[in-house]
Order: sequence, then C-alpha cells, then structure tokens
Amino acid sequence: MIRAASKPFRAPRVLLPASLLLLAILPGVASAAPGAVGERVPASLFCEDPSQTEDWGDAPRLIALMPAHSEYGSMLRLAFGAYFRRGHALPQSIPHEGFPRTIFVTGAAAAEDDGFPMLMGDHCAPARSPEALARIAEATGVSLPKADRTDATVLLIDKDGIVRWRDDGFRAQGEHLKPLEAAVKSVLGVADTLAAAPAEDPPEVGDVAPDFAIDMPQISPWAAARAGRSHAPVEDTRLSALRGKVVVLSFYPAAFSGTLPLIEGDAEEIALAARDRERRRMMSCAIQLDELDLLAPDYALLGDVVKLAITASTPELLDAWRRTLRTKDLHYVNDADYGIARRYGSYDAKAGYNQRKVFVIDGAGRVAYVDDDYEPGDAGALAAAVVKAAKE
Repeated sequence: MIRAASKPFRAPRVLLPASLLLLAILPGVASAAPGAVGERVPASLFCEDPSQTEDWGDAPRLIALMPAHSEYGSMLRLAFGAYFRRGHALPQSIPHEGFPRTIFVTGAAAAEDDGFPMLMGDHCAPARSPEALARIAEATGVSLPKADRTDATVLLIDKDGIVRWRDDGFRAQGEHLKPLEAAVKSVLGVADTLAAAPAEDPPEVGDVAPDFAIDMPQISPWAAARAGRSHAPVEDTRLSALRGKVVVLSFYPAAFSGTLPLIEGDAEEIALAARDRERRRMMSCAIQLDELDLLAPDYALLGDVVKLAITASTPELLDAWRRTLRTKDLHYVNDADYGIARRYGSYDAKAGYNQRKVFVIDGAGRVAYVDDDYEPGDAGALAAAVVKAAKE
C-alpha cells in the first residue's frame, strides 16, 4: 500500500487572508479601490427601498453581488440562510436580532433570477433599478448584472456602514465560507477560542490511526427517517472501538459549501459527460461528500464500512447540511475545536479551515491509504483502497 501523492494546496482568491480577518482602519490612508475594507458603504445602497434597513440595529450586513445564473447561487443562498439568517453557526449567546442581515443583488429582473429570494434570504427587496445599480458600481467597483457563472463579490458591513471583509472570488466553497464565518463572529464580538497551534504531522500508511471520540448514531439518519424518527439515537464511542471495520475519514472545509455543475444538453450521455467534466474541474464539499456517500463496494463481501465526514461546525448546522444533501450512508462528525483535524494534519491554522484529506483505516486500526488533497477524480482510487483494506 502506498501513500497517495501529495498535490499542491490551492488557496482561494480571497482579498483578506484568513489570518487577518479584520484589518485595522487607519486614518488618512487612501483606499485602493471602491468598497475596499475600511471604506464606508451603507447597506441601504443595496435595497430598492433604503428605508427597509432602518430597523436593522447593530446587526452586521452581508451583501452578495452575484450573477443571476450560476452553478453555485442556490448553495450560496442556502449557506447564508443556515449560517447567518437562522444563526446555526453562531453561539447561542447572540440574540436573534443580532443575526446578520443578508441581501443578494443580481441586478436582474426578479423573473430572470434563478435564486430563491423569498425562501432563502433577502432582508430587503434588492436594488434593481439602473440608477441604484449605477450607485452600487460607483461605491463598490462591481458592475451589475454580472455575466452568468462568474464569481460573486461578498461584502461584510458593520452597523456603521464600514466594510469589514470583502471577497471578490466567492463561489460558495468552504475555503471562502469559513473565513467569512470567522469575520462575522469577530464583528459580533465573539472571541476566537481556537488556538493558533498548527496541525500535527499526519499519520503515514502503516501507522496506528490516532484515536478520538465521536458521537456515533446507532442507526443511520436515513434509516431513522424511514422508521419515523426525527433523529437517530447516538452513543459515545471512539475510533478504536470500531476495530474490525474499515473506517473512512473524510476531512472537508465547511458545511453548506458547494459548486454544483449545471448540466445542459438533451442527450443523457452528453449530460453525464458534462457532469463528469464539471466535477473534475471544480471542487466543493457537496461533491466530496456526495462521492463519499456513493462509495459503495460490496458490503456483503467486505463487511462493515464506516464513513465519517469531519468538519468544525455545530450540531444544528450539520443536521441541516445532512438533510440538504440527503445522504444515506455518512456519519457527520462535528470537530468543533479541530482537535481531530490537528491530529490528522488536516487543519490549516493560517487559513482557518480543514484541507481536504481522506484516510482509510483498516480493521486492525492502522492507516491503509491517504489522499492529501482529495479531488473528484480520486473517488475510484479511494474505492479501490477500501476494497483492499477490507480484504486484508
């Protein structure tokens, strides 16, 4: 068994490094561009009726300037709804009135927008008039409408109208969502309790897998739903208690992140080919977990295979994420302090989120396979590694 070749980590195009979540606003320093961090851009600018922002109080404002049609638009709205509008990513100490207000601005007519504004999230009717869009362009440097399938620009604006965070390459990936989550918490005054310690050296093929505790459902959430239960009963267990089973650990950046391909074409084979090309071109947590869920070798021959999807989140957010993906054969592990990820070398302290690492643990509790940077095209090699580990 050999370790998968390492692939270079590709940092997302974020204007602010995750390690510098909020830049100090220095008096007398000219901004580099309209709408840059530290500039004043009132949230009312993005509403067709500016008066709708008058009762938003101290709540942060999240603005997404995005194309009307994209492969990631629905996931972006879902993520903002789950993380911020409903507050699943925020501590319980934050009152509902302090949850961020969200506005999705495309500049397109409502009938042409492929999002779901009534269902997923505008706190005001987004600006659409030519005059309003011209003011947005002047204040932010972003011209609307954007071309289809281009990147979104996301602005985090505080109660005083100051831009505190900006990302011009947002496509609903976890690599962008986790820094935004940290920035929102900072604006809300939530202390960062994560130590800046780097990840440990990851285990190699042949090493005993580092042990950790997890809440393991006694039955799959899918089986619980079929039995009429809202939640699967869980019990505390440890990785070492799963000896005799093959265990797949799949670390990923964030829940509710995904760049899902749009499939066009009439013939089924054309659509399938397009889907395969898009999956290989783009990476997302949704694709990663979908492929893990579909990883289904012959269990009757191999015996039990346990698949753990691991990220730092909250129970509420992961439950909503599971229901959104509708997976049937995954256990969602909340590694809230990145303790598990650090032991497996997945946590990137500088970026503030997990890298996409996958480990296969054999029945003896030893590492049988490692993929240092999981990509969609790696599913075949992962399935082969599971089969091999189960047979040895």
